[in-house]
Amino acid sequence: MRKLLLVHAYATTIHKSQGSEYPIVVMPILMSHYVMLQRNLLYTGITRAKKILVLVGMKKALALCGKECDGYKTEYNAEGTAGGLIR
Repeated sequence: MRKLLLVHAYATTIHKSQGSEYPIVVMPILMSHYVMLQRNLLYTGITRAKKILVLVGMKKALALCGKECDGYKTEYNAEGTAGGLIR
């Protein structure tokens, strides 16, 4: 029988996580919080992950975040994944 290791995890905000890194980051990207869909918050959330990043939510919300936020745009490749942030 295979045993699973259960470890406590904690939720924090992107603002509180600035300057920190975590081995695994799970970040919700939802249209219901469209006010928070900003390029700089997405970037900060992504860069907190040391090894694994899991984005949970809607492609539409991710695309909205990358459209025009703070003068930046996100390039998407054919698969619909972000290719990089450009100014």
